[in-house]
Amino acid sequence: MNRKIAFIAILIFSSCIHSSEEEQKSEIQLLSERISKNPDDLVLLYKRVNYNKSRNNFESALFDLKQIISLDSMNSINHLNIGK
Repeated sequence: MNRKIAFIAILIFSSCIHSSEEEQKSEIQLLSERISKNPDDLVLLYKRVNYNKSRNNFESALFDLKQIISLDSMNSINHLNIGK
């Protein structure tokens, strides 16, 4: 009986983890889709930078920061953000 309960608990727990990973992928995918429709939107690009930085995806964040600089090279804050 205890084994059945433990097995069910493990199944429920693993399904919750799997759902969370799918939601994270969906969030970045949705954001990327919005950027592909409007690639000059600095707000969307910064949102994806922050998303990637919060998940230690620094190469992806750097890629977007370089895109931001190419769109708005006169803003010194954009250059500063690459150094962070």
